[in-house]
Amino acid sequence: MEYDIAVIGGGPAGYSAALKGARMGAKVVLFERENLGGVCLNVGCIPTKSYVAQESGVVTAMDTAWDARGRWLSLIRPMLAHLDWFMPSVEEAEQMIGTREPGRLAEAFRALGVKNVVIKLGSRGCYVQPQGEEGRYFGIFPAKAVDTAGAGDAWCAGFLAGLVNGLSVDAAAVVGNAAGAMCVTQVGTTTGIRSFAETQEYARQNG
Repeated sequence: MEYDIAVIGGGPAGYSAALKGARMGAKVVLFERENLGGVCLNVGCIPTKSYVAQESGVVTAMDTAWDARGRWLSLIRPMLAHLDWFMPSVEEAEQMIGTREPGRLAEAFRALGVKNVVIKLGSRGCYVQPQGEEGRYFGIFPAKAVDTAGAGDAWCAGFLAGLVNGLSVDAAAVVGNAAGAMCVTQVGTTTGIRSFAETQEYARQNG
C-alpha cells in the first residue's frame, strides 16, 4: 500500500501531524517503535490507530466514556470517518449531538462518517443502524440488576465477540444485550461475565 505521508513517532506531535495530513486529503501512515498508532492511544489522545487499521482492512470499533472536561465531539470528530462501528451510550451521544432520540443520533453520526452506529439505551436495550439499512431496536433480557457498573462495556464485548464469531449484526446485538444483562446481576464490572457459549445459551433461554 502506498502513502503520501509517513509520520514516525506517535506522541502528541506525531498524531497532530497525522491528523493535519489526513484533513488535507493525504494518505497518512503513522509508526511508533512498538505499536502502530502510538502511545497516545493509551493516555487519552485521539486514537490514531484507526487511520492505519482501517486502511489495512481491520474492522475498527469505538465505545465512549463520560468526558468530565466537556470536549466530547470536538475530541473524537477527526476519527469518526475511520470507524466501522461507533457504540456510545445514549447519555454520551446526547452530549455530542443534543438529542436523545436514537434514530436522529445514528443519522447524525452517519453524517459525520461513521459506517455503522449502535446507541446503547441501558434498561431499554439498544438501537442498531448498520450502513445502508434501517435502524432497529433490540430489547433487554429480564434480569435483577444488582450493580450496573460495566454493563455498557459488557454489551460492546458481547456484540463484537458475536461479529468476530461470524454472527449477523442482529444476532450479535442479541448477544450484546445478553452480556449486559448478565453483567448487572453481580457486583463488580466482570463478575457476571461468562464465556461466549454461555452468553449465547443465556440469550436462548431468556429470549
